Amino acid sequence: MVATTRPAAGRFALPAISTHTVGLLLVPLAAIAVALVQPVDFDYWWHRRTGEYIVTHLAVPRSDTYSFTMQGHAWTDHEWLSQALMFLADSAFGYLGLFLLFMALGGAAWWLVYRLLRSEGLGELQALALSIVPAAFGATYWRARPAMFTVFFVALFISEMTAARRGERHTLWRLIPLTMLWANLHGGYVIGLALMAMLAAAQWWDRRTTAGPGWKHVALVLGAAFLAAGINPYTYKLWLYPLTYFTGGNASLAQLDEWQSPDFHQARNLPLAALLVAGLIAGANGRRFDAWRSLLVAAFGLMALQSMRHQPLYAIAWTAAAGPALLDRWPSWGRTPERRASPRMLNYGLLAAGVAALLTVVVSSPNGLPLRAAPTGGSMPYPVAGAAWIDAHQHGARIFNAYEWGGYVIDRLYPDERVFIDGRADLYGPLVVEYDGITRGEGWQEAFDRYGVDVVLLPPKLPIVEKLRAAGWTTGYEDGDQVALVRPGGASARPAGSPASP
Repeated sequence: MVATTRPAAGRFALPAISTHTVGLLLVPLAAIAVALVQPVDFDYWWHRRTGEYIVTHLAVPRSDTYSFTMQGHAWTDHEWLSQALMFLADSAFGYLGLFLLFMALGGAAWWLVYRLLRSEGLGELQALALSIVPAAFGATYWRARPAMFTVFFVALFISEMTAARRGERHTLWRLIPLTMLWANLHGGYVIGLALMAMLAAAQWWDRRTTAGPGWKHVALVLGAAFLAAGINPYTYKLWLYPLTYFTGGNASLAQLDEWQSPDFHQARNLPLAALLVAGLIAGANGRRFDAWRSLLVAAFGLMALQSMRHQPLYAIAWTAAAGPALLDRWPSWGRTPERRASPRMLNYGLLAAGVAALLTVVVSSPNGLPLRAAPTGGSMPYPVAGAAWIDAHQHGARIFNAYEWGGYVIDRLYPDERVFIDGRADLYGPLVVEYDGITRGEGWQEAFDRYGVDVVLLPPKLPIVEKLRAAGWTTGYEDGDQVALVRPGGASARPAGSPASP
């Protein structure tokens, strides 16, 4: 009989931990650390202020009140429920609590992709290695912003539909209430409807070889989900809103950087190029054509090429499709190596070293640590001092502000002062193009007279700043990051017929 050695009574022993478990902990932690050192999303400020209005008045906004350029114009706030949740979380737990809430969405999306790979038969280490792809592409995108709900729901819907194709779930009815929830959280719900349409097409194509619900069943769920999306405060208007991205009427597509097609001459888009090449090599199909996986890669690949904003979604779809295809070609991808006894302290040392490295990155970040309030400094500072000066010396002014600063100015100065523009590009439409020209110094005199601009609050290096100085606009406040210039003669010098300050 072989004697077994037991730890002495009362002696503390660390629980066993495998290298695989260390990886499961470090991959999402690394993504969160990268997200943590990013500047605060410039839309966070007006999202929070809108959430405050929704919670306080128990009503959603129907028209714009934040700007003097679009005041009174109809506004479909497709993110209203997200904004209410953002305000409640921020009020209760501070910005750090809000940030962690959205990091939980990103982490849950990553976990869903990893579990999908495991359920499709991939081994532990193989699934972990592939799951790094959506974590890496999502890291710089994970922020306190409503679009994170779309990241989560895309991963959830793909996971549910893949399981349905395996025959594990005979119905997809749960997607109907989830679509209704998604539609009230973010306008990206239309991607969920597109996924259902893709699943119906795939089930029709593979109807003789694939288990799971028939294409007619999926089409019925799609129809019910579409109707469920109409259960929102704006009813049919939320059905129409996504169409603005296809009809050319949405300024986001024309002007905003994250909505532009990736420029592969820029280093930041090289990872996408590598993933596209990997997709061509690995493909979405194993030993036979798979319509569902092919549609995932093709549809989300086109979305990523149309807009950099969709790269994290493409990474999710690519991983969900490529994993099973690789397994079908190389069955060894399904093997989990036998776990051998490894030095327990070595794995704990790897975990500790990884956590220490991530903490070092976070602490040394110039963007500051989010605690009770959101950081306003760092690599992309907000105009804290300039806005305070305007509030103290130019009460009721109409402010021509930097696009990225509009949300902060709203949160800091509304309703006493109103902005020229903010992050709601879909509301402002052609004004986004006009704003871009003004910052270059084109047509600013006529535009400022037409809108009755009293004060500008801009980064000092913009071309318009020097032209304003030359035209006699005086400096109210200036530092290296911001300058507040006042119209000659102040608000009383507005041209006759220009609107009065609110």
